[in-house]
Amino acid sequence: MHVVDGSSQQPEYEFEAVRLELELFSPSLVDKPYVVVFNKMDLPEASERWSTFREKLQSEGIEPFCISAINRQGTQDVIHAAYKLLQKERQRMKETEGAYLSSQFSYSCGQPQ
Repeated sequence: MHVVDGSSQQPEYEFEAVRLELELFSPSLVDKPYVVVFNKMDLPEASERWSTFREKLQSEGIEPFCISAINRQGTQDVIHAAYKLLQKERQRMKETEGAYLSSQFSYSCGQPQ
């Protein structure tokens, strides 16, 4: 989960900087699924920057969420999205593991299918 400070001067650049740092640290981290959260919507400057931030990320195929953590506005949507993402990833991992185990079993019996 990426939580972006909506009150910063250029939140979209800060988001991109964190993504770049992750890629430099470990390229496999960049490929993992994630949720983007634009925080501090209770502040006027964050509200003003939200549209630009959302449009920028949407143009990249990312659907960000906006919240005010202090007021707990939008937090349930983020929790729900994170839960759905984890469930989807868990299912993908089960399917991948099942296919791997199945192929290993077939070959270990000496009769590839």
